[in-house]
Amino acid sequence: MPQSMTKQVLKYRAVAFIASLSVMLLAPGDLHAAKKKKKKDQGELAGVVMSQAGDVLAEASVTLSATEGSDFRAETKTDDKGKFSIVVPAAGNYVMRLERDGYAAFENQIYFDEGERQGIEIKMIDASAGSRNEAIKAYNAGAKAYESRDLAAAKQHFMAATKADPSLAEPFLVLADIHLVEGSYQDAADAAEAFLAMKPGDRKAQMFAYEAYQKLGDQAKVDGLRQELAGTDAAPQLAVQVFNEGAAANQKGDIETAITKFRSALDFNPELAEAHAALASVYYNEERFDEALASVEATLALKPDHVPAHRVQFLVHDALNNRDQAENAIDAYVKLDPAAAADLLYLRADLDFRDGKPDLARSELLRVLEIKPDMARAYYTLGLIYMSSDTTKAKDHLKKFIEMAPEDPEAPVAQQMLESI
Repeated sequence: MPQSMTKQVLKYRAVAFIASLSVMLLAPGDLHAAKKKKKKDQGELAGVVMSQAGDVLAEASVTLSATEGSDFRAETKTDDKGKFSIVVPAAGNYVMRLERDGYAAFENQIYFDEGERQGIEIKMIDASAGSRNEAIKAYNAGAKAYESRDLAAAKQHFMAATKADPSLAEPFLVLADIHLVEGSYQDAADAAEAFLAMKPGDRKAQMFAYEAYQKLGDQAKVDGLRQELAGTDAAPQLAVQVFNEGAAANQKGDIETAITKFRSALDFNPELAEAHAALASVYYNEERFDEALASVEATLALKPDHVPAHRVQFLVHDALNNRDQAENAIDAYVKLDPAAAADLLYLRADLDFRDGKPDLARSELLRVLEIKPDMARAYYTLGLIYMSSDTTKAKDHLKKFIEMAPEDPEAPVAQQMLESI
């Protein structure tokens, strides 16, 4: 895997359903005549009510109410042929509501001109289909909120969708993602399991469940999911995704999450060298040196020329005061990236000099100049070291420093030292 692996968190994107349930068809067809005589300025609403399959629906309740200028309200029921008729007292806006046991309620606004007669044919959807329609509407609203990263609103809509229709799988998957972001790991696991119960073997849901159970410390669940996922052709891709999540967490300073993610990536692909190297770096920074060395060795076993791994190897051995191992590590580092190795050695030498170890610092600085002869600061520090033991060498190194870096902030100090010798 290249070092420039993209460090982005790949998250589930909600995709909106398109609700396509037709609830009514307006049609002025032949309908039964009004059973009551109407005044000349009165209108009439007459209709037929059926199921989606075309069966007539008797005993459906029909209510017509004025929305302005009047408190008119009329109620009736459909007959055994599914027909109904209501006299409309005057021109204006009305709301018709239709209800029947086992079917979703239907409501529609209608405008009547004076004396107008309207015929309407309505196909009601059964209650289960109505619940699905409501669930889809809620899911679509949640998807829109999720896309705008309004997770609180998205969560509310998705939960409403699962309540309206628990058999709609998709909201559970996105809820698992949201719960993970919120740190509600048991809720995330429950949502992922609900989705998997309807869609067994879904890789993304398994990944969400895996992460949730890791956080919960449920090792039995973790081991089971790892076995399911590690043996699939999706494992290398999943390893990269989890690695990227770890890299993002590391950049934010969330070290424990980063370590968990890097380890998870290796569960899916033990040969992902970048994950071993990332763990080595994190462990070094956390002063977990034994673990850092183990991760370095794993990296170099896969990629012997992995430059960052050689750097960490030197730093760990240096921190443990393993001088021989540190020398071997820096030699390997120099062969791969001489300039970077020289810079690292200079920092080590400068620290040794400040810690009162001039002899050790001198040998390190001489090595630095063998690798990188144009490092001006190395001459300056050597000049300071030789001031107490060899003024001739001190002069030579300070002069070299001033020649190479006359604008360096330490150049005036070096000049004063030369004049004092």
